Amino acid sequence: IQKNIKRICGQSLFQLILEARLKKAKAMIESDTAPISEVLYKCGFNNHNHFTKKFKEHFGILPSKLKKAERAKAT
Repeated sequence: IQKNIKRICGQSLFQLILEARLKKAKAMIESDTAPISEVLYKCGFNNHNHFTKKFKEHFGILPSKLKKAERAKAT
């Protein structure tokens, strides 16, 4: 099954799940529904450093900077 997923999507199952979790976290941060520490646990991450690293790799911005930018937009 994993080979078929990689062939069709170009990503492993792990990468697809990670991407979905990161997108959910980004949406939650942008909507300012909860603190980042709560967001990362709700999205299935257990380690703040790992979450921050993967978030920055995927989106090119730290979660805290995104939250600050969203708050600045709202005011």
